[in-house]
Amino acid sequence: MLIHDAQYTAEEYPERRTFGHSTIDYALGLAEAAGVGRVVLFHHDPLRSDDELDLMTPSPALSTADVTVAREEQTIRLEAGSNFVRPTF
Repeated sequence: MLIHDAQYTAEEYPERRTFGHSTIDYALGLAEAAGVGRVVLFHHDPLRSDDELDLMTPSPALSTADVTVAREEQTIRLEAGSNFVRPTF
């Protein structure tokens, strides 16, 4: 699982590249390069609504990973298994 900052869209990033935050595309590319099966995007622009975040979540056809948009006060529990860590939401 990769839990990654996803403050900006690719379109917003050029004007904000020095702000110290990443794009959704960057997080998904990193997950794919690392072979990660699950991605949790967090640290969203605080002006975005929940509906806007849902629209920004890539469709399964665009990502090899299972992508989740983290929500305020959401808990992600990691359960130890024999040789892996299984996230539960």
